[in-house]
Amino acid sequence: MNKRGMELSLITLFYVFIVLLIFVTLGSRIQAAGDDTAYRLEFYARDIAYTISAFCAADGEGTYTYPLAEEYMAAIDIVTSTVHVRKDSATTSYVYTGSDTCSISLAPLLGASPFKNPYVITKRIILPLEGVT
Repeated sequence: MNKRGMELSLITLFYVFIVLLIFVTLGSRIQAAGDDTAYRLEFYARDIAYTISAFCAADGEGTYTYPLAEEYMAAIDIVTSTVHVRKDSATTSYVYTGSDTCSISLAPLLGASPFKNPYVITKRIILPLEGVT
């Protein structure tokens, strides 16, 4: 094989490598776009946190039924004021704004509901003790 033929085959090999790299990159992007688990985890964590923050800012006590998708589970950490949402092994969290006079709980609703995986957010008012500062 002469020098020109070898140079041509190296250029062809380089182009084939670039084309394969592009296809692998596009394939992984398409696959990632099809699986929106990370997006939904972030959405649910933020939405529940914003709901809890708004709930704490409102007057009075109450409950709110939050419709969560079937495969997802949610919990709150009242010490760090954080909402945790999980699906299989993937998890994410988001911080909510609470209040010293607001007690929040988040639990799955057991019983009849029009939603597939309902969670109940419950707000209770904590009254400050007299004379304690």
